[in-house]
Amino acid sequence: ITDAIGDGLHGTPEYDSDGEYYFLNGNNIGNENLVFKDNTDRISEFEYKKYKPVNISENTILITLNGATYGKTSFYHNEKILLGKSAGYITLKNGENKCFVRFYLQSNIARLIMELIIFSFKRIFSQSPLLQYNVLAKEDFAMKEQKRFLELSEFEWRLLIKCLNEARSLFLNDGKPVEDIDELLIKAFKMKYQKARI
Repeated sequence: ITDAIGDGLHGTPEYDSDGEYYFLNGNNIGNENLVFKDNTDRISEFEYKKYKPVNISENTILITLNGATYGKTSFYHNEKILLGKSAGYITLKNGENKCFVRFYLQSNIARLIMELIIFSFKRIFSQSPLLQYNVLAKEDFAMKEQKRFLELSEFEWRLLIKCLNEARSLFLNDGKPVEDIDELLIKAFKMKYQKARI
């Protein structure tokens, strides 16, 4: 259903307080429309053209990629912006219903799937000796201490089980450990459409 999925600039452009283009980050995303603040960084047209994204259009949904607000979304309406690294984009094919897609991305089940993916990647990366152990250890401990409660309908519960099983199959095919997914599956089966603790 998409033409393009990506994120913003992994670097710092040259700011210009009089520039007409906004350098967009996650804190500008979350309402139906983008929110620009007095302290939002700006860049010149010259700087914008150095990095101009080619894959965003009226069919684009912008999404935050990190921090406490990850997963929040806004529509893109041809504003003069350059995306920063904490802002991502999902450009839909012509004819796709972007209102429905945005509604789904903000649902409990979509956020749960995002958390599962982030958790799984953190577990995979933590096995790499190339990464700093002390940073990962702190992040892993913080994740274990966090608790979330969700109310899922029967449809959402069945979709969760299906997604977890598909993720487990993918991990097995790639030879990756599935203990964390198994733990989530056990919790999901126990909750029986009630409050789910993650």
